[in-house]
Amino acid sequence: MTRFKVTSISGWGVRQGGHGASGRKQTAAAWQVLDSANCFHIVREFRLEGNQRRRGGDPEAAARAFAGSLEERYP
Repeated sequence: MTRFKVTSISGWGVRQGGHGASGRKQTAAAWQVLDSANCFHIVREFRLEGNQRRRGGDPEAAARAFAGSLEERYP
């Protein structure tokens, strides 16, 4: 059983004043590293927004690598 879990969330951003991010063409996505030993507290969040896809950013891989490194340090 692993202690650190990786989850993902996606959706449209919410702006102050109740207006959604309707001008944005792509939804935002985030991957979170959670600590199951601490009530699934969010340890770190990695985001993917807009043009990051074109630049080659891969926050999912970064989140999984970070969770793996934490798993080695805190089994």
